[in-house]
Amino acid sequence: MFNRVFNGAIGITDCNTCRGEVHLESRESRINEQIRVSQVRLIDENGEQLGIVPTYEARRQAQDKGLDLVEIAPQAQPPVCKIMNYGKFRYSKEKQEKKNRKAQIKVKELKLRPGIADNDIMIKVSHAKEFLSEGAKQTKGDDRAKNEN
Repeated sequence: MFNRVFNGAIGITDCNTCRGEVHLESRESRINEQIRVSQVRLIDENGEQLGIVPTYEARRQAQDKGLDLVEIAPQAQPPVCKIMNYGKFRYSKEKQEKKNRKAQIKVKELKLRPGIADNDIMIKVSHAKEFLSEGAKQTKGDDRAKNEN
């Protein structure tokens, strides 16, 4: 059944498909008993729309299938909920976020001054080669200031 334990200000919840694992409540998607509206637009595990149904009926259908009722669009009227495995949903969401973080461009910067020693120049050159081999983008002087605006 649906268990809900509160530990101070942090809500902790068990989901049907997580085999006893305990998860911190996500601020983005509510599951099972956390959904407190009277009616929801229900989508089954195959992606078919089942229409607008009472929330208790949607929870019952999810429980009968051994899955979770996950709110995927809380701003809609009525909110859109889907019957799915919450553990798999969280895993795929985290994987996508990790992929998005990897795609971000990292800015590397090298500063050269007129009074720099020969050995220091060689070290900076080797760093520059390393950055370029990793695929870092290159700009010079004023180019960076223009790109930031």
